[in-house]
Order: sequence, then structure tokens, then C-alpha cells
Amino acid sequence: MKNEWYLITIGHLTRNIYWGECSGKAVHSCIATCTAVRSEYGVILIDPSLPAELLTKELYDQTGIRPEEVTYIYCTHNHLDHWTGTEAFSHAKLCLPEADLWYLKEDRDLYDGVRGTEIDRMIGVSGELVPSFTLVSLPGHSLGLHGLLFEGPEGKILAAGDSIMGKEHFHAKRGYFWSADLFLSCKTIEKAAALADYIIPGHGNYFNVAAYRYEESTPDEVIPETVPGIISEYSPLKEVIYNEECLEVFHRYLPGMNIAGLRIARDVALRALILNMDDAVQKDSSELLRELNECKKKI
Repeated sequence: MKNEWYLITIGHLTRNIYWGECSGKAVHSCIATCTAVRSEYGVILIDPSLPAELLTKELYDQTGIRPEEVTYIYCTHNHLDHWTGTEAFSHAKLCLPEADLWYLKEDRDLYDGVRGTEIDRMIGVSGELVPSFTLVSLPGHSLGLHGLLFEGPEGKILAAGDSIMGKEHFHAKRGYFWSADLFLSCKTIEKAAALADYIIPGHGNYFNVAAYRYEESTPDEVIPETVPGIISEYSPLKEVIYNEECLEVFHRYLPGMNIAGLRIARDVALRALILNMDDAVQKDSSELLRELNECKKKI
């Protein structure tokens, strides 16, 4: 039996520099690409990203699949836009890569309501989700992200999650600004290109690897090294968020980001958060960095 797969939602980014959009300003809402696969092991739903009612409607409208037919939900990583609406499939096994699930389990007390209940039923997986559906380590966007590789009628299909945001990022061999390690993202794209015939990216339409492959001479992205003990825009967020005074600074500069969101993004560079702040802060982030360094001295 060939696995039949369907796109339930075609994701989009808040901004795409390859469309001429500024990296420092959100232009669109954020939704992940969600895929359903009919297999001999049941229906596998990958990276659900809509509220429950909308998700079940889209699933049925696009595929004829009813919620009770979903056997597995697989989320490529722990970011919230990749496990939205999962409560609509309470009978299904809700699975995340073991390497990323611990972030949520560790911070379980930060989540209440539906989100907390869903974390309680999450299962960490590695190796294979089911036979012939292989978890592939694709670090960069998050350090524990794993794509799902399977055979489709077209050849080898890789649901890559946010390791590859879209065909433009793949062709440029570049990660997204909201990534834990941009150099690792380049290496992951090389790995994905060697494995798959088609890629389902995290926030775009699926594409043929050969048609959008980058030039072999494309250099890897190099990020400036940070100075030990000094907070810069390239320092990981985890260096400061475990200090209450630093958290107060973030809440002043970025009031919409709660502590759960900051914890999930702990491996991301401060620069990613600066790009979500007011224009004035982005143009001159020195005051923010000064305040954070003052807090750091007190740790």
C-alpha cells in the first residue's frame, strides 16, 4: 500500500525576506503546514496548527477523514504552532520527538487548561513513529526537531517541520531568524536534500527537492561568536531568562511574550526577540542589552 498524503493547511510565516519583506516586521499571521497521511497503521496527522473546530473541518473538507479516524498525531518539535487543536483527537497517540518533549515536560507548571492537559498525554518517540515512518534528526530551528520520512506515490517524502521553512529558504540554504542554531540549519538542509524527493516544509507548500536545490557552492551561514560573560544580540535567551529582573526587562520591551513562550525559545538568540519588538528598539537595541547585562551581573 502506498501512503496517501494530503496537505490540510499550507502554512505561512509572519515575514519572508525572500519576498522582499523586512525581517524586523511581522506582515502575516503564523500558521504551520499540516499534513495527513493514510497508512496501513491508520491516519497520521503531522504538525496540526489550527484551533480544534477549524482543524477537524479542514481535515474532513480536504480528505474526507473524520477525527475519529486519526490514529497518530506527530509534532516535529515543541513550538506551539505545531501542536494546536490536538484536543480534537483525544483518542489518538500524541507524539513528539523525545529530544524536544522534555522542554514542555520540564515547564509543565507554566501551562494550564487545554495546553497543560495535552502536554500530559504527549509521548516521546525516537527511531520510527510506526514501521517505515522514520524520525530524522533535523536540528537548527530547535535542537531536538525531527522530521518524518516516509514513502509516497511520488517517492520519498520528508515532513521537515521548521527545519526548512519553505522552498525559498531551502534554495537559499538558510534557516529562519527564530532558530536555535543557524549554522546547524544549513547542515540540516544539506541532510534533507540528500534524503528526500519531496519536502513538506514548516510554513509553505510542498516542493520537489531537485527543482529547488541550492547551488553546491552556497556557503553556510556564520553567526558572530559571543564574548563569555557579555550579553549580545547573538547570545542565547537561556543566558538571561532565569533571572527575575531580566524577565521584567523582557516584559517591558515585549509585553506579549509570556514566560512559557520565553522558555520554549530558550535556545534562540536575543536577536530573534529584538526583531519582534518596536521599531525604536530594533534600531537601537543597546539600551535593552545594557539593562540585560546589568541584570546578568547580579546573577
